[in-house]
Amino acid sequence: MMKNTNLFAVLAAIASLAAVPAASAQELTCESVNFSQAVLDAHGSVRFSCLDIVERDGSPHAVLNAEVVRAVSPNLTVKFKRSDGTMSNPVTLTPEMGYTFALDGGKKMALRDLTATTVLRVYVPVTAPVA
Repeated sequence: MMKNTNLFAVLAAIASLAAVPAASAQELTCESVNFSQAVLDAHGSVRFSCLDIVERDGSPHAVLNAEVVRAVSPNLTVKFKRSDGTMSNPVTLTPEMGYTFALDGGKKMALRDLTATTVLRVYVPVTAPVA
């Protein structure tokens, strides 16, 4: 069964973090980082959808690509591209009212303007390297 979650809790870089690793993002890999429990609860296969680790706003973030399946307010349904090239099962998210999505090239779009097959780059904060 698909689970509705708040987009900020799952995808946005403003999620609350318990700790940020001292190591730089270049030393971290998708296999060597911990994700917050909120992220794991909402998208348990996030590790398989992680394509890279980059630094944003001073902390490491996993990079994911999400393809829009359906965008009907208030919900957004996406499939995440996995590192092996396959796509995840659909995941339905509920963005906050008025949330805008930044596409490559800086273009911003409202939920109502997204169409099926639009690809979103998603940055998910990671909490720490695996011990």
